[in-house]
Amino acid sequence: MLDIPNIGFGSYQEGERIGPTLWNRHDMIFVIHGTGSLKSGARTFDVKEGNVMVIPPMQAFEGYVKSKNATICVMHVKRDKSSHGISGLMSKQRAFIVPNVILDPFYRQCIKKMQELYETKNDPQWEAVANHLGMVLLMHVDKMSKKRELSRDALKPFDEILVWAKNNVALGIQTRTLAEKANLSESRFRTRFRNFYETSPSKVLKDFRLQEAKRLLQNPQYSIKEISHLAGYSDVVSFYHAFQSLGVTPAKYRSSLRKDI
Repeated sequence: MLDIPNIGFGSYQEGERIGPTLWNRHDMIFVIHGTGSLKSGARTFDVKEGNVMVIPPMQAFEGYVKSKNATICVMHVKRDKSSHGISGLMSKQRAFIVPNVILDPFYRQCIKKMQELYETKNDPQWEAVANHLGMVLLMHVDKMSKKRELSRDALKPFDEILVWAKNNVALGIQTRTLAEKANLSESRFRTRFRNFYETSPSKVLKDFRLQEAKRLLQNPQYSIKEISHLAGYSDVVSFYHAFQSLGVTPAKYRSSLRKDI
């Protein structure tokens, strides 16, 4: 069963900070009302009404309220034999958002009843009732999370743009170009891209350039300078700097290929 003393509700005003805090259990942050920004590790999430943020154990989180006011519920869940019904939530190593979880009237009523029980504790059976409602909510979050994973795997909206970018590395494509093709602002594109691919667009573009450079280095007819341009680098210096992230210079990489022949 859930550990009821580790369920809490809080009301916040615009600009008010949430946390920082750190727990040795899974944190489920239900946004009942309002909007805010929450950070865990290197990731920052914009959250809104209906969202649930899931944070693995021993990962600190903090944030602040963006709307005029906000209400959140924090549920700390210990992984034990009773957590088998929410295995999807308990298996992740990084924080993530499950959207639109408590927009359904039934689940809003569940969390509203939990809040009433938490604040008044008049019912002698409040812990048992809150326990039951809490597990109902968490199983719903788990189900929504699995749906999100399936839809994300089935449709990654920027795949076609990435194919174009990979085939046109020589153009020196930057994140802003990808954002324009997606008809999004650069900041919005970065956020959506990370949510779907769990990496940054700049990292993907860097990998594309390095892959192309390594391919071209296999062909002795190209000079290092020519390869730097064909792989999308602005000049030889930036090419050398980027390639050395692999732990070797372009020239030494090419020489190693010859030795292997």
